[in-house]
Amino acid sequence: MPEAQISARFDWDPYASWLIITPQGRAVFVVANLETDETVHTCQLFGAELPHFDASTASVVWANAAPKCALFVENDMFSVFDPIHGISESRRFRGEASEPIVDPVLLADLPLPPIGERAFCKARVAYWKTGARRLGDTPTPDSPSDELTSGFLVSSKGPGALYGVFENTPEDGNLYVFDSENSRVIRWLQVHVASSELNLSPEDVAVVWTDEGDRVGVVIDGGLRAIIDLHADHRFGIRMRSRATKPIRHVGWLRGFQWWEKGTGETRVLYSNSDEDDDFKGDDPS
Repeated sequence: MPEAQISARFDWDPYASWLIITPQGRAVFVVANLETDETVHTCQLFGAELPHFDASTASVVWANAAPKCALFVENDMFSVFDPIHGISESRRFRGEASEPIVDPVLLADLPLPPIGERAFCKARVAYWKTGARRLGDTPTPDSPSDELTSGFLVSSKGPGALYGVFENTPEDGNLYVFDSENSRVIRWLQVHVASSELNLSPEDVAVVWTDEGDRVGVVIDGGLRAIIDLHADHRFGIRMRSRATKPIRHVGWLRGFQWWEKGTGETRVLYSNSDEDDDFKGDDPS
């Protein structure tokens, strides 16, 4: 299809994905396995019935810690491919009459699409100007700035319209709970103030939810560093000062967390009976 316009491509070895919009007015989402040179997932987003489609509203996102990808238009998902669980599902985009994919199982582990990331940054600014003070989080000299730029974001879909978002800036790292439906931050916890010492990259970080969706945490270097409990309205973390900082090990906080560990092909459970930490400080949620 030499006349096609490739508007997006993202890779997760050995997979690659494209959103192709042709001059004939068709939009096709394709995922291929580069090792076998075969197409493993195809979705025709729309045909010629939407001649004025804004391609900037479409984005392809990959899960943070698994070869799972999805096609979004604005904040709605219309196609998802998950080779680990054998999932290949799509919906046709019909403008305002569209019926996107809303199954929470299919949405799980996916980050915010780019349009959602921009909404988060604006909501984070509003949180620190007004909402944080109402919730008792008075900004301090090392609190996040009001800039709309950051080092990087790692996010993960939670229950309903909630996302867990870890933002790493040149100064610090913070975990937020973001309500994408209402475009507002509802919880915050600082994880570190040592960006130069830690020198983190997105590959070092995973945002994870418990199976019940009541708690969200951030995993850095394989250890859980901060947790926000939405049901009990508790927050707990061990602030990282270096890569050698011990992670959270208390069973009461770790219970229910698991995630697909990048590069291993195995689901990792974040606690065992031997993980009690005698140095734990904080409330016991168990």
